[in-house]
Amino acid sequence: MMSNSANIPEKVQKIRPQWEETPDCEEGSHFPQCMLPSGLMLAGARVPTLPVAGDPAAHPMEISSATFRDGDILVVSYPDSGGADLVKLLPCLLHQNGSLSSGDDASSHPSLKVLEHMSRSQIEAEPSPRIFLSHLSAAHFPADIIHRNIKIVHTLRNPKDVATSLYHRLRRQGMFTFQQFLDLYLNNQIGTGHQIAFIRQMREFQKHRPNHPVLEIHYEDIVKKPIEVIEALGTFLGTPASGLLCNPVFSSYDFVQTLGQIDQSDHSADGEHKHSPGTVGDWKNTFNMAQNETFNFFLFQTIGNLKINFCFQ
Repeated sequence: MMSNSANIPEKVQKIRPQWEETPDCEEGSHFPQCMLPSGLMLAGARVPTLPVAGDPAAHPMEISSATFRDGDILVVSYPDSGGADLVKLLPCLLHQNGSLSSGDDASSHPSLKVLEHMSRSQIEAEPSPRIFLSHLSAAHFPADIIHRNIKIVHTLRNPKDVATSLYHRLRRQGMFTFQQFLDLYLNNQIGTGHQIAFIRQMREFQKHRPNHPVLEIHYEDIVKKPIEVIEALGTFLGTPASGLLCNPVFSSYDFVQTLGQIDQSDHSADGEHKHSPGTVGDWKNTFNMAQNETFNFFLFQTIGNLKINFCFQ
C-alpha cells in the first residue's frame, strides 16, 4: 500500500486545495478525527477518514482495482442507516438459518466486512459467499463491482434517527453537544457529508446505470414488515425465502429484537435517556422542538425531487 503523499495519484493531489477548512471546535468541545473531513476528494466525491494504515488518499485507489466474484453482495448505506443489521440478516437468508443471535458459527454469522476498511488483498482473500458492507460513495466503488453487475442492496433509514444514532456513536469518541453536531451535519461539514447527499448520489448511480441490480430497503420495514423484506430480498438475490419464513424465529418476529444491538451496550447515556440505536422514532428523545423544526427545513431544502417516503415513528 502506498504510504506517503509522494505516492498519491496525481488526480488526488490536485484536488487537495479544493476542500474547505476543518471546522473549529468551541472551547471545551472535541470532535473525533473520524468525524472530520479528510481534506480530500476523488472522482468528485469526498474521501472519508478511514481507519486504515497509510495515506487515506491512496486507499480508495488501491481497493478500486480489487477483483470481485459472481455471487458477491454489496450492502451500501449511509452510516447508521441499518446496513449492519441487513448484513446480519442476509446470511440467514442465504443459509436458510433463522438464528440471528451472536454465536460461534462463523459460516452463518460472519464478522462484519466493511469494504473500505479492508485492503485489496483482504478483499480478494475473503471466502465465498461474500457479503460486504460499504459507506463509500458510488464514485469510489471498485470497478469490478460495475463490470460484474454485483448485486447492491441500498439500506435507507429516516434521517432523524440516522442523525441521532450517528451523534451518539461519535460522541463516544469526543466531547460535543447535539447542537454542535447538528451545526456541522446540516452544513455538510462532517467527513461523511449528510445522508441526503449520499442518497442522491446513489440515485444518480442508478439513473446512469439502469441495468445494474440495485434494491432499496428501508430499515423501518426490516423492523415493522420483516416478512415482506425477506421475500423481497429472496426474489432479488434469487434465493427462495420459503424455508426461512417457516422458521418460528421469523414467524414470531422475535429476531427483530436483535436488530440495532451492535455495540449497543457501549452507547453512552444522554441525561436520563439511554439511546437505543435500533429503535424507530428514538430521535424524539434527542431533538428539541427548535432542532426538529430546523431539521424539517433542512429536509425540505435537500430532498427536492427525490421520491422517498421516510417513516419517522
